Amino acid sequence: MEQPDITNYLNRVLEFSRQANTEIYLVGGAVRDHVLNLPISDYDFACLGAASLTKEFSQALKLPLVPLDETPGRETVRVVLPGNVYFDFSELQGAGVEDDLGQRDFTCNSMGVALSSYIAGNVEILDPYGGLNDLKSKTLKALPGPTFESDPLRMLRAYRFASGLEFEIAPETLKKIEQSKDRIAATAPERVWYELVLFFQGVSTAPLLESMLQTGILTYVIPDLDNAQPDDRKCILQSCKNLEEFFASNPPDWIRYCQRQKARDKSRAQALLKISVLLHSLKTPPEIILKTLRASNADIQFVERTISIQRSAQSEELDFSTPPVDLEKMYAFAKLSDPEMIPALFLARAIYSAHMENTDAVEAFDEAAANQIKFYYDRYLPASELPPLLDGGDLKKIFNLAPSPLFKIILDQIEQARTLGTIKIRKEAQVLAQKIIDAQQLN
Repeated sequence: MEQPDITNYLNRVLEFSRQANTEIYLVGGAVRDHVLNLPISDYDFACLGAASLTKEFSQALKLPLVPLDETPGRETVRVVLPGNVYFDFSELQGAGVEDDLGQRDFTCNSMGVALSSYIAGNVEILDPYGGLNDLKSKTLKALPGPTFESDPLRMLRAYRFASGLEFEIAPETLKKIEQSKDRIAATAPERVWYELVLFFQGVSTAPLLESMLQTGILTYVIPDLDNAQPDDRKCILQSCKNLEEFFASNPPDWIRYCQRQKARDKSRAQALLKISVLLHSLKTPPEIILKTLRASNADIQFVERTISIQRSAQSEELDFSTPPVDLEKMYAFAKLSDPEMIPALFLARAIYSAHMENTDAVEAFDEAAANQIKFYYDRYLPASELPPLLDGGDLKKIFNLAPSPLFKIILDQIEQARTLGTIKIRKEAQVLAQKIIDAQQLN
């Protein structure tokens, strides 16, 4: 979607602030991203009388308005601009803008600039906590004071920001997280889940995942991880790294899967696969853990199915590559695992290669997975998208059959035979159906 002319909207905000005789500041992530020359889609403003100013601004420009926090004295209101751009207006906290900045989370997010200065291009950044220096050194540092006590979710945000910005978390901040980790238990589970997914959408989360395990913050989110042995943790980290290496190579099979599953966002699917790495070997079923975190039904189904199929693939060690290739077995696996077959095989490959030291075994497993994926795209999907050669009505009309479990047996075997190329036309399907019926009658 095309971005709107932000300068025009910013000028209108400044105009309304002057009418209200209040100084308005651009603060937080927008200032950070300005310094880093990153695209900005979320603009945070702080001023006195934020709620009334926002209402006048949104009404004048006929833009949607969404209250985010209606707590008296802490009001925050969002205005939605075209192109998925957001203007968030918050009531200025404390005696001035520096007090306000001091109540934020990290130094890189605790900078501000007068909106008039920002628009004019004479950007004089207010930086009371050394955020500019930390940006230069690529360091994520918590503000002094009760940063994590006031909002424990900031501990997970530290990892999300570090992943997205490719920053190191300062040692003193890691120590604070370790000391405050138990406070995450008081945070609403859905907020924790939201942050976890955002974190795992990063392209290089494996090193930070190791830090999350070391500080103990992750074991408060997923308690079963506390019982994981050192070797288990090592395999989790390596599996996550393997997945990220797969994704970095832009494999066409994965791109094709994401294009086919239009309802699933690519980065979210990748995040859910990394979360599956965490859950696949735990004693508590994934469904129970994810329900505790208030994950959506769609996310739960994806993770649960993917882990189940991954386990099936690994237990059989995908021997589809062993001559002679068993096409019936390949068909059965595709039918069982569709539409989660591709993510499940990515997960299986990542975990299998993390566990196995024998490179020949890993290469054989990869070859088997590649053969299965080729069968899926070249034969299974094209056949599944064709109209059936016979349906239930045909079985009743041609063979005078009453509905029964035999219907499914016949139709499944016909579909399998067509996919494997042993039949191609309706007449051949009728012959096969008659053979199945005769065999059932003999039994």
